[in-house]
Amino acid sequence: MKKNKKLRVSKRFLAYLAAGVLGFSLSNCSTIFPEHDTNVSQEDLDDEDDITIDLSDSKEAKVFVHEKGKDDNIIGNSATNSSISEDIVVTGSSIKKDNSTVTPSSIVEDNTVVTGPSIVESTEVEKEEKIIYNYPKNTYGYTVKSIKLNKTASNNKKTKNKLPAYQKVKMVKKEDGWILVKSEGKKGYIKENNIKKINGKFVEIDISGQKLRIYNKAGELVLKSNIVSGTDTSSERRSDRGAFEIFYKATNKELKGPGYSSFVKYFAAYNNGEGLHDATWRSSFGGNIYKYNGSHGCINLPPSVAPKVYKKVDVGTRVIVHD
Repeated sequence: MKKNKKLRVSKRFLAYLAAGVLGFSLSNCSTIFPEHDTNVSQEDLDDEDDITIDLSDSKEAKVFVHEKGKDDNIIGNSATNSSISEDIVVTGSSIKKDNSTVTPSSIVEDNTVVTGPSIVESTEVEKEEKIIYNYPKNTYGYTVKSIKLNKTASNNKKTKNKLPAYQKVKMVKKEDGWILVKSEGKKGYIKENNIKKINGKFVEIDISGQKLRIYNKAGELVLKSNIVSGTDTSSERRSDRGAFEIFYKATNKELKGPGYSSFVKYFAAYNNGEGLHDATWRSSFGGNIYKYNGSHGCINLPPSVAPKVYKKVDVGTRVIVHD
């Protein structure tokens, strides 16, 4: 059932509303009151005839003028959208002008204040754009724990791909707190707090692949070699996984431990007694040697590679060891 939407106001109010709020001259009042003079005088504004605006029809605003004491005597006319100024559209609930929606905030008549909706200009709400940061080429980091990759920058769609803790990853872009990474043929998103960015050159020790890789400050691979890490089946001789730094370098060093003593020409320590050094007693490197005849925890290097590694690393160089 339609509500009877009628607003009864004085001619003074409507004329002021037209001239002040809607911004056209009083002489144009004949547009709304075609049967009245176009010259609106103060006397016209002061007469006590009332005007009723029928807003029940959303497509037509009907305007009626009531003479004093003769409320039922309609001497006015109806005004349709087409008869009103082309910049102004009158609808059942509001008045639109210049693409703005205007409704009266208050009506004052006979010392009575009737409040209503405030005047509101319609504005388009812009959709907030996602902030995406593209990392420079060859930007690397590592995972702080074993984690699954996501298909999108959200928690909803996880992939079957899982990265081990301290895995080196290439950082592609950051989106809404997520980072798109690539690692060994795998691609997906990881929450930003699960990755540590690597600044400067670093050494990667890949235990499962039995490889050593060194990257320069620009993230470029500058050295790659087969290795033999600690014996993985022994908790005492297994190489520790983690993120470390070179803290000590020496040449012609005697390495001693429970049941062994080995002389090395190049040694770079990164985790307590673990370090990078040459192993002249070995004839082969890489493969599965580390599973049954590995070191005591250090990373054994071919004698021809050890001096190159020693030269490229410094005290403070990051060392990432992962499965």
